[in-house]
Amino acid sequence: MLRKSGMPPLAASASFTGVPHRHERKPGRPVTTGKRSPGVPLSDASRRIRLGPSVLISLGWYASKIHRGIARFARQANWSLNISSMRSGRPPRGWRGDGIICSAYMDAAPDAAILDAGIPVVQIGNRDHPAVPRVASDNVAVGRMAAEYFLQRGFRRFAFFRRTGSIGETIRGEAFAARIREAGGKHSMHWLDWLAAARSLKLPDTDNVDMTWLARQIARLPRPVAIFAEYDDFAIEVLNACVAARIPVPEQAAVLGVDDDPLRCELAPILLSSIDDDLEMIGYEAAAMLAKRMRGETVPGAVLIPPRGVTTRLSTDILAIEHPLVASALRLIWDNYTRPIVAKQIAAEIPMSPRRLHDAFLKHVGHSISDEIIRKRLEHARHLLEETDKKTPEIAHLAGFTDHDRMGKVFRRVLGMTPGAWRDRFRDDAARK
Repeated sequence: MLRKSGMPPLAASASFTGVPHRHERKPGRPVTTGKRSPGVPLSDASRRIRLGPSVLISLGWYASKIHRGIARFARQANWSLNISSMRSGRPPRGWRGDGIICSAYMDAAPDAAILDAGIPVVQIGNRDHPAVPRVASDNVAVGRMAAEYFLQRGFRRFAFFRRTGSIGETIRGEAFAARIREAGGKHSMHWLDWLAAARSLKLPDTDNVDMTWLARQIARLPRPVAIFAEYDDFAIEVLNACVAARIPVPEQAAVLGVDDDPLRCELAPILLSSIDDDLEMIGYEAAAMLAKRMRGETVPGAVLIPPRGVTTRLSTDILAIEHPLVASALRLIWDNYTRPIVAKQIAAEIPMSPRRLHDAFLKHVGHSISDEIIRKRLEHARHLLEETDKKTPEIAHLAGFTDHDRMGKVFRRVLGMTPGAWRDRFRDDAARK
């Protein structure tokens, strides 16, 4: 629904079976280095070295989380990884192996030498290929998560930085805009379209953004505004433009990126909030898919990995509620939801009649004060169930519920399952991945 005509589908209809190995090797054969005289036994160290399947990593770029996921699976599967063409994207001349993990940089097709290798191949990327299955981020889920995040913080004006026109960027931007439209009300959506501007100006190099242009475009946006970019790198360009235009972040422009790279986010001119799109799982799933193809098993045309959540840093750490007293009430809830508070206690702290506060909160936030308290507690409880081994009574206490029975009722009403079932489902999904 969100794709433009001609855009490849999010999940390929085709499935793929394993490709016979051109070079058959038996895993576990001892490796020797140099020549050995007949009758001379191998050293103990040589006996411990085993040669498993040889897999080439030919992505054409380096992403620590993705490579970490590949390496984690490789250790479990006793693979020998070849990273000599990690950045070039082309297999080394004369290489003979068992499988390749490649990437279609900027949505191009995999290198012809990879396709002609005659061995199983899996790609990480957004473009479907009739002969190569892929693993990628669930870009629709990423775009919708960004919109939900900003909507919950009370923003009414939104912008997307269109930087390259890639498939992933287009899907994320359109999913972001679609969720804003679904929210209804007085929400406005704007596009910072560098690609269109560069083309209209007939610039030969669209890769380098004109920061003067970007600062001028952001300065023209109605504020406060929530700005979303496809990746952390592009979000940092937005931050630099805000600094150049002397636009306060996050007070007048909140900025959100994707990848949650700690180094990039913490070295940005303003600490950058970012969506964790689970890049390590993308790498792990790509390796798992390749292993199935190497065994001759059928695999789906595409596996999409959902984002894990948003890491909030300074660039979005604000509530853009136009009603100051509603904003104060929302901040009180966020700061105190783990304590035994109720709506009446929040209302008592606000210099406004409870009835008028209720109506104003409903208008500006979209639900009641009680609903917001429950939403925050449920969000915290889900996180603890997914990330810790704590017992449900302790989690109920830490999340602010009166007891685990009350937490269970909320889980069943909102999520349709018990807290224990939620934890089991999350861990089952993680185990399958």
